[in-house]
Amino acid sequence: MKLEIERKFLVKVASVPAAAKKQGQRFTQGYLSSKPSVRVRLEHGGKAWITIKGDAIERPKDREQDAPARQEYEYEIPAADAENLLGLCRYALDKVRYRVKVGSHVWELDEFLGPHQGLWLAEIELAQADEKHELPPWIGDEVSDDERYSNGALAKAGKAPGASMRAVERALTLLGDRLANFESGKRLSTIGPLMEAASLMAVADGEVDDDERQVIQRVLQKLSVDGLSSVVADAMLSRSIEQTEEVGLERRCDELARALVKHDVVREGIFIAALVAEISGGIVPKERAVLDRLAERTATDEATMQWAISSVHEALGR
Repeated sequence: MKLEIERKFLVKVASVPAAAKKQGQRFTQGYLSSKPSVRVRLEHGGKAWITIKGDAIERPKDREQDAPARQEYEYEIPAADAENLLGLCRYALDKVRYRVKVGSHVWELDEFLGPHQGLWLAEIELAQADEKHELPPWIGDEVSDDERYSNGALAKAGKAPGASMRAVERALTLLGDRLANFESGKRLSTIGPLMEAASLMAVADGEVDDDERQVIQRVLQKLSVDGLSSVVADAMLSRSIEQTEEVGLERRCDELARALVKHDVVREGIFIAALVAEISGGIVPKERAVLDRLAERTATDEATMQWAISSVHEALGR
């Protein structure tokens, strides 16, 4: 039994040296099971493996900065067997892997293909959970503990996550800075309209995905004084969906605009709406239409709208 100890990061693709991207190996990998993870990997024109991985081993609170570790069992299998097993997998993905030596370690850079196009991840395997290593300049946010970036989760989702949770936290820090000057009574009274801004934008395109749900939960935690639970966030979202189905998106948008004006949180509401729109692949036309209607109904100028969108872009690293 091998203990896999690794850290995973997003990649600043533009900063990766061109020489590092010249020679890569393409892989197709599929998943027979998610718990435990049972993976079939086929190296194009080469070897194949079947790998079984356990969940990450829980780390003590005083060692949470250490690299995650998990049990791993890996066996080489005939390429023909891998091709047949891939046909049994419900989820699969394609990627090209590049290897780059930095200091005394070799980094593995994965360029994802197909529906995950544009996503790059870098992994480094360590001998010890607290082993020191150099971080090259092309490394972005760490996503070692963000399950959405596991290969199995990516294969199942069929798309890349909208942003890392660290990027979301950067955006919400800007929101928190604005809320810090609110006295507690006003802050409590704004939870309703600001949560509605998040929820309404999530339903604007007709589909609420996991990224949007997570952001809505984080927004609620940032807004609330006592840290309301994710159950409350889901209940608020469900209610928003019901109300939008009852009266229509435009009327709900107009009601939200009046509430934002009443509580003097127009800038904050538009910022939250822009964040939820951006988190799941960028602002699509239906979401932009909601933003424009909110701006019109709240008499928000173009400068404020651009501030909200550009602030979100900067926080998310776009």
